[in-house]
Amino acid sequence: MAMTQESIFHFFMDNALEIALLFEKNGKIIYANESAKQQLSDGEEWKGCLISDIFPAVFEMTDSGLRANCSFGQERQEMMAYRKNKTCFPVKTRMLQYGEEPQAYLCVAYD
Repeated sequence: MAMTQESIFHFFMDNALEIALLFEKNGKIIYANESAKQQLSDGEEWKGCLISDIFPAVFEMTDSGLRANCSFGQERQEMMAYRKNKTCFPVKTRMLQYGEEPQAYLCVAYD
């Protein structure tokens, strides 16, 4: 079996204990690892949902796009994560942006 960068990425991310969510600047989640699926939705898919569904106190959809009430970078922040069933739990997160004019963001969280 030939290993591609994508298959290596999925192997490591899907075996991480932390929640990992990759989302676009419009707030749409484009990747959720296995830990995210298990901890946030009992195995259901999050791809296509909005980051504001998980962190409604942190992200807000406005007419001009996604507004974030958090910092991006190496700083750890405490937030409340919401599951699909609307129950919540505290997590420590790190929000990262890719590039100077980011098109993609990564949220890594653990409880």
